Amino acid sequence: MCLKRQSVQKDDGDCPPTVPNDPSLPNVMVLGPVGGGVSSVVNLIAGKDVARVSNDTTRCTKKMASYRIQLVDGTKIVPITLYDIPGFDYNAKSPLEFPRVPISLAIICLEDFPAQVKATAEYLQNKWRKHGDGNVPVFVVINHIAPKPDAGWWEENKKHFPSLGVVTDHVCLTRRKKEESTRYLHSLIIQHLTAHKVHDRSRAG
Repeated sequence: MCLKRQSVQKDDGDCPPTVPNDPSLPNVMVLGPVGGGVSSVVNLIAGKDVARVSNDTTRCTKKMASYRIQLVDGTKIVPITLYDIPGFDYNAKSPLEFPRVPISLAIICLEDFPAQVKATAEYLQNKWRKHGDGNVPVFVVINHIAPKPDAGWWEENKKHFPSLGVVTDHVCLTRRKKEESTRYLHSLIIQHLTAHKVHDRSRAG
């Protein structure tokens, strides 16, 4: 895996690193409520700590950041631009931001609290419609607090998400090793980007 940060703005705490948009690459955005684990998932996808994380429910990422990432799945390599979206809190104080680029895949991060799941789905429903992203493929990452999540959790909660667009999948992350989670997320992201006919390439040899 290679994390490229060429032509990146300096991270001074308030201005996180940002790479210029490359129209030849798919744009993947990671979003969710404050405390939903967005920055942690961004770090897992990047394979290193590029985003600040917090152990409480404060808004750690205050401005949108973007990173050039190469996803790896076996012999397949898919370069993407990954957008770390600041967490929203369902009110005007911390509203949801959208990148001003075409989105190839949206990843929604949540903790496994039923109230958070329902509130997030309701909040995003109007935002999604206004932004016009009803055809963007979406998958949901659930950051489970319990070491072994309830196998029926998704069946109980997936009813909240169809209004957000093309919800293609969900991922349950627990306390598995970081390297394992990175490989798992890379494989799923490549799978969904390829299924929706966005750019990819195979490793030579």
